[in-house]
Amino acid sequence: MESRHETKKRWINSFWRLSQVVSSGGFAALFSFIYTATLSKAEFTVYGVAITIVQLLQLLSNFGLRQTATRFIAKSRGAGNTTDVAGFTRAGLRLAVAFSGLALVLAVLANPWITGFLSDDGGHAVVALVVALIAGFAGISLFLQGVLEGLGNFKPITLCSAALNLVQLALVGAFLFFGLSVRVVMLIELGVMAASILFYGSQVLRAYRSWPREPVPLAPYRRQLMVYAVPLFINMVAGFLYTKVDILFVKAFTGGDETADYFLMMHIYSFPLQALGAYIFVLNTDIAYLVGQKDPERISRLFFRSEKMGLIFGVGMSVVFYFLSYAVVAIFPNYEGAGHLMRLVSPMLLLKSVSHIASGAFMTSLGYVKALAGFTIFGGCLNVGLNWLLIPPYGGVGAVYSTLIGHTLNGAIFLGFIWNRIRHMRRTGELHHA
Repeated sequence: MESRHETKKRWINSFWRLSQVVSSGGFAALFSFIYTATLSKAEFTVYGVAITIVQLLQLLSNFGLRQTATRFIAKSRGAGNTTDVAGFTRAGLRLAVAFSGLALVLAVLANPWITGFLSDDGGHAVVALVVALIAGFAGISLFLQGVLEGLGNFKPITLCSAALNLVQLALVGAFLFFGLSVRVVMLIELGVMAASILFYGSQVLRAYRSWPREPVPLAPYRRQLMVYAVPLFINMVAGFLYTKVDILFVKAFTGGDETADYFLMMHIYSFPLQALGAYIFVLNTDIAYLVGQKDPERISRLFFRSEKMGLIFGVGMSVVFYFLSYAVVAIFPNYEGAGHLMRLVSPMLLLKSVSHIASGAFMTSLGYVKALAGFTIFGGCLNVGLNWLLIPPYGGVGAVYSTLIGHTLNGAIFLGFIWNRIRHMRRTGELHHA
């Protein structure tokens, strides 16, 4: 049975993680309001495409190391092995720096292409350079967050996020008086990213000083991290292909206005997913901890409780998102297309809530990352194919249809797979993990 201390700690971690999401989501909504109201639709399109390219390059700089660090560090902590905690942290940091540097170099080399894709006039070379720098810094920042999550230190992450959002708000507010542009917005984002590395790094260093200092070879830790991270990276790339790549297809096939509408819709859509992501990150830590304790019965109970919560959350968010679309159009009449897209995509919140708990939490933390990567690659390829077919004739609406089809099919596959594994676990008591 779960001890009172463990239950209390899970609720405390959930509270801090949810607080971070509420804080970040609130600030993100405020920034979205400011940018949508202040930037022209053409500049908002540039911002949306720039952020999407950052997210694409960030896949390489992160390389799945955030989730990998969370899993292995939490698992080692659950087994009471602080030597492994230190080993995974040191080995992972070296990998994170290497992949971040690689992403930065590739982004700088691709700067002419990025500049041309952002706008037809090629007038956003500085924005393209900032995209490269943000993508490079992101991998290190995300890895350090993963270490803190593996240690169960959600409080400093929340406090740091809130502080950085306040600084960002102050800078955005100051520039409103001098004229806010997409270049200024991206430079502020770069400064916030750099500051996050300093803060998270100081917190990890503080924890590191209490760990064993005896020298251990890092090669075995690097090997374990990479074996787990590679399929996770493939899964993340495939996940990008069956969700976020749509914005790039819409930009390529339709131009500015529809891209701005689609980006605003997806940006608002991401807010409830942040709350779901917060819960999943806490779940990842808890599942990995239970794997370390070799307790399949509690993992099984946690799965059914989590899916029930995901179902309730998904239904509620789908309804709220549908009616929120009318408020968006009332506030921003130029974005009537975004409101229409919001109503079309609202059922996907239910699909995402239920399926992502199965895939993002249980399949990942129980070690089924190769299966997860295979399923997501299938969904990503399906979405790309549907984008080629549906976006040219239907624009943003075609992108929504392709996303709904891909998520419905993949969600059923994820749930069916993990359901069978959980049933096998309950029946046999065997715990599969990598």
